[in-house]
Amino acid sequence: MPGDWRTFATATLLALFFAVSPSVAGKDQSHFKTPTHPDCIHSSSVTQINHLLRTGGEGTNIVLCPYAQVLIDPHGYPITFTAPRQSIYTVGSPEDHTRATITISHPKGHISGDLCTAIRADCPSCRGGVIRNVQIDGGRTELGGIEGGDALILVGGDQGEQEVKHVDAWGARGYAVLHASEGRDGTCTGVVVTDNSFHSSGDAPLDLMLNSELARLRDGPPPYLGQDRPGHWTDGISIACQQSTVMENTLRDISGVGIAIRGGPGTQVIQNTIVARDRDMLVGISIVAHPVFTTRPVHTGGVIIHENSIHAASAMIRIGISTGAGAWATDEMIGDHEIAFGSEIIKNRLSSYTGYYGYAISVSDARGIIVTENAISASIWGFQTDACYTRPVFALPAPLIRDTRSVIGQLQGEFRDLHFGFLLCVGPGSASTSHELSQHQINENYIEQKAIRQRKSAKPAAIPREEVRNGPRARVQGGGVGKMGTGAQVVGANAQHRKGRKKVVDDEGPYFRAEPLKPWGSSDDGARESNAMRRRTLNAPRVMGGSGGRYMARRGST
Repeated sequence: MPGDWRTFATATLLALFFAVSPSVAGKDQSHFKTPTHPDCIHSSSVTQINHLLRTGGEGTNIVLCPYAQVLIDPHGYPITFTAPRQSIYTVGSPEDHTRATITISHPKGHISGDLCTAIRADCPSCRGGVIRNVQIDGGRTELGGIEGGDALILVGGDQGEQEVKHVDAWGARGYAVLHASEGRDGTCTGVVVTDNSFHSSGDAPLDLMLNSELARLRDGPPPYLGQDRPGHWTDGISIACQQSTVMENTLRDISGVGIAIRGGPGTQVIQNTIVARDRDMLVGISIVAHPVFTTRPVHTGGVIIHENSIHAASAMIRIGISTGAGAWATDEMIGDHEIAFGSEIIKNRLSSYTGYYGYAISVSDARGIIVTENAISASIWGFQTDACYTRPVFALPAPLIRDTRSVIGQLQGEFRDLHFGFLLCVGPGSASTSHELSQHQINENYIEQKAIRQRKSAKPAAIPREEVRNGPRARVQGGGVGKMGTGAQVVGANAQHRKGRKKVVDDEGPYFRAEPLKPWGSSDDGARESNAMRRRTLNAPRVMGGSGGRYMARRGST
């Protein structure tokens, strides 16, 4: 009897001392004690957390303390949800550096292991899971990237309805920071990804490997198969789950696609910010078809791309926003490449500082699409690489480009109509900054030879006579800052080519007004030129630019 009393008293004291909420109960509670938050996990192993998720069943919450550290062995397994409505989060819902950190790292510092996923919540029964208010380090800096590796965070699955919110994640080793899968028969619905910061993931190929890596990308699998994509590009948010919501996220320094919609009909992508700063990016926002949805008779709505901001700060974004297969290969390949009917690309802003775009918006394989009220204030330029197709021909960089063979809808003015393929083959015209020069330098001889080949193969382009007379103002899109490439565009009514431009600011932000040419032989033009020279100038114009992105018509030799 005395022994039973002592046993009961000891058990009661231990229960009070290591008090833990039922949601985090486990065999060894010593790991969960903290002086200020007695009901949260201060530190733990993945094995212990997975045990709680497996035995706790539906509704199990893994509550982490502020500053908690959870290490995941790259030779082991990720944190794995097993039942509906399970969750993992930091107590108090902080949104700063005090959030608990989950890291893929070898406990003894070994640089080995191929695990790419930190949290997996895409099981067939994982409906309604929640991942919020945590930091996740994928370990790419220490362990390196893995071609064909899985995403750092996996949600979606057969049922979906998961939420990922206030997560700061970086260093993804595989093809995406987050991927929401479509489920076995495209049954996933309603994944919500909001208020997250995903950054510093993926590698842009070095100059020596650029052509070969782009060629591998061109000849690779269809773009909806992100994990099978060759190369070490990493996407930010990848969505195949239909009727999902991607809102108010920040994606910075992602080498692949900022937000990739792989099918995902009915998905809304609203008010996200995408920035390319220290590495080149393939696409800001991409929409491609997925066969699991193109073969279904039920229409669940188009993809909505509204009010997003894409900024090429100091690196190249090959395409700002793209739809269909024209960016990735060509719609002449076998298969249905058409995106969801009735998609919308409205009121998005694309800008640049010392960075630039190959194309701001490219549209292909879309019916019933609406593309209106998108604002562009950015440099547009680039060069043809050896990875480009000979058929369809290389499309010179342009702000807005559509493939009229596969596009039917309402589009804003100034789109260039051309059948194109594999727009991502466009290469950087030159480095944007001294930092970019050291990491992504294009050899000067390479630039010169490319320019010579382009000049030899280019057909003379004529400027209509009404466009070299005084006329309404014309907007210059491209070449705002930095050097100019061959793809610089001057668009708008009666566009004028002339030395210098006048900066104008209106409700849509700054742009440049191209002023009319002075009469030949005026004081501003120097010595009078011959009629032959004048005809040659009109028939063979060239857009040029220096450090300020100035525009002028070529007159004779440079």
